[in-house]
Amino acid sequence: MFSAVRELSSRGPVNASQRIACEQLTSFAVRWLADLSNGQRVIPYIEEAARAAVCDRSPSDPARHPKIGLVGPQAGFGLAHLNRDVAVHLGIDRWLVVGPRSPASDTSCRTDVVSHQAGTVELETWLEGLDVVLFAERPFFPDLTGAARRAGALVACVPMLEWLHPGMEWLGEVDLMICPTRHAARVLADWKQRYGFAWAVECVPWPIDVDRFRFRQRRSCGRFVYVHGSGGARGERGDGSHINRKGLSVLVEAARRVPEIPVLVYAPLRDVPSPPQNVSVCRPPKNNAQLFDEGDVCVQPSHWEGLGLPLLECQAAGLPLITTDAAPMNEHRPLAVIPCTSEAVQLGPDLFTSAAVIDPVDLADVLRSVHRQNIASHSSAARHFVESEHAWKTAAPEILRFVGTSRKPVG
Repeated sequence: MFSAVRELSSRGPVNASQRIACEQLTSFAVRWLADLSNGQRVIPYIEEAARAAVCDRSPSDPARHPKIGLVGPQAGFGLAHLNRDVAVHLGIDRWLVVGPRSPASDTSCRTDVVSHQAGTVELETWLEGLDVVLFAERPFFPDLTGAARRAGALVACVPMLEWLHPGMEWLGEVDLMICPTRHAARVLADWKQRYGFAWAVECVPWPIDVDRFRFRQRRSCGRFVYVHGSGGARGERGDGSHINRKGLSVLVEAARRVPEIPVLVYAPLRDVPSPPQNVSVCRPPKNNAQLFDEGDVCVQPSHWEGLGLPLLECQAAGLPLITTDAAPMNEHRPLAVIPCTSEAVQLGPDLFTSAAVIDPVDLADVLRSVHRQNIASHSSAARHFVESEHAWKTAAPEILRFVGTSRKPVG
């Protein structure tokens, strides 16, 4: 497989999707070649799945809430925000917090903070008595998934596709992929078949705490709002230039072309050194629920997303969404989409993702087409969409059901 992919790649230029597929196949082959070269017996995933089916796990009791251990950061944007919602709404038993504790945390579960690389003994002690270990994006500790399986706990992952490649060793120790987007579910179902992973793949359109975002009916589009957060990861293009996930630079360039349209940007001032006069740059409020108190339509020209929480949170507050016409961004029922093409960008060793290529002229045209339009019905529809498809009150029972049905009873 390794040789065939290298030969294919050497024949000439490939498009973004072909390049990413080649890199994924290569990383998968390298993983298995490394195992063989170390003299280890490579156990096929299907054999591992059969072994796991009879491992010493407690039978699932539908009447009992599973004891869930959450692993991941608590402070910051994005992933930390997702974890805080999980801790509040999923009734977890304990949280192994990676990095600093959030001063704004309102969770009532047991919280254990680690700022170092926890060893096997520490992890085994923390795992004692758990039914499920849950993490988003990655396990954070090299032996977490192995220790969880030895302890008889189900290993559940909320995957962020841009940080995965099929050669990662810990992927073979995951029992359940709880995919936050339909795009992630399609990709990982393909990986399951293509590479022989034994995990269950379930899709839960990821929920937000709808009640935290005060709905206000927007009637006319006077000003656009953009949320930068931390800016997301930076990718390297084939020519060596760089691109940031959230698309701030393309938004600023588009705004220069429509000086009559006001845009409010929540971002660090250093990230927009010379904004045009129609772009107001503000530091984000400490409470992210206040991000959408101002403005009428949210514009998020993301080049790629693992999930994209602001794309949902803005709609809960009544702001219709404009975003990129690429998955998973266009899953979130936007008012309008920004045309794009795609390219492959590298996020790190063996990590490639498909990034949208957006022409600022096209984005400017979309802003112009929505500005000053009547958006009252779209404002109401945005709130209804999030309440009906992305609320914790419906998602939490689904997640718990998937956790329960994925557990493997003894025998």
